[in-house]
Amino acid sequence: RDIAAYLISISDLVTVSTHPLADVVRRWHSDVVVLPNSIPSDMLSWRTGRHEDRFTVGWQGGPTHDRDWEAAAEPIKRWFSRTKQIQPVTAEMHTFGAVPDHFPEVHPHRHTDWSASIPDYYRSLDWHVALAPLNPSRFNRSKSYLRALEAAMLGFPVVASNVEAYGEFVRHGITGFLVDKPSDWGRWLQELWMNPSEVDVIGQAAREHARQYTIEHTGHLWEQAYTS
Repeated sequence: RDIAAYLISISDLVTVSTHPLADVVRRWHSDVVVLPNSIPSDMLSWRTGRHEDRFTVGWQGGPTHDRDWEAAAEPIKRWFSRTKQIQPVTAEMHTFGAVPDHFPEVHPHRHTDWSASIPDYYRSLDWHVALAPLNPSRFNRSKSYLRALEAAMLGFPVVASNVEAYGEFVRHGITGFLVDKPSDWGRWLQELWMNPSEVDVIGQAAREHARQYTIEHTGHLWEQAYTS
């Protein structure tokens, strides 16, 4: 941390992805600019394949997200258990990366290791809905909406913790759902599972919403920051 603080202090300009992170970094530098995370516009046209005989709930990440799953794991596990009693289609979990210790033990559960290339990774996502649990910690307050943006880019409705990072991006009931209490995880998964047409409508709305967050749409902010 001392090295990072020193390098920040001797820089000409510091750029970060969120306003809370900017507030932290301003301890060491007065000239901090927020440049929001963005996506290439061509990725909005990507289409991922998904299975029609099952409802796939997806998440990607690593062991550093263990705390994020502490509150979400049990209600999601209970929801998966209930789906086995009422089966319009089978619900399954599909994860990428590394599964944290607190991740719910659900069945069926497919797991895929990280792909060798970013395009291969995105094209191998076969989800109907993406999960985005986030623990409301001081560290996470500085995070961005990137996980929800990537889901929207690919047309996935997202069920996300109602924290600063996702609350400012997800339009509740339109591009995804925000979770205020643990039982909401099962509530919104049930809503999407029982209404396949809603998955398509919300997914398309999410993709349209993501158009405001393309590199082409926000690139002028980079130009302004560096030429200033």
